[in-house]
Amino acid sequence: MNASETEQQFWLLCETVDAADTVESRVPDLEPLLLKVLQLAKTEQENRDTLVKCFVQLVDGSREMSRWIVLFCMRELKWPEIQLAANDRFERAGGARAPRLMNWISDINWVYDDTLWEHADFFWYFWSQEHPGEPWPCQPAA
Repeated sequence: MNASETEQQFWLLCETVDAADTVESRVPDLEPLLLKVLQLAKTEQENRDTLVKCFVQLVDGSREMSRWIVLFCMRELKWPEIQLAANDRFERAGGARAPRLMNWISDINWVYDDTLWEHADFFWYFWSQEHPGEPWPCQPAA
């Protein structure tokens, strides 16, 4: 894909995730959709700059979509530009004086940490990596 096609595909996938992320939805049900976004980012490395631009739009406030997109993808990708853009937004908003962004920035910074991710329990993909052999807490009932 060229850069324009990659960007178009990225936003299409993100819109699908965002539409599925409702107050009634279960977070684990978003995983297949989030995996598609992650897979695009991993396979389109020749368009990484374009994808960085897209992810930055998700954290700088210029595009509002499901927060799970950034959290899920950056847990694996850990692109420093995205963390930097998120922390820049937080600082511009007043840092500690921006309480509405405190949980958001904490969640973003946590996915970059090498410790166990508190939200890994929502996603089999990460749970199985971070807690190998342990039963998944969100396993659907049989």
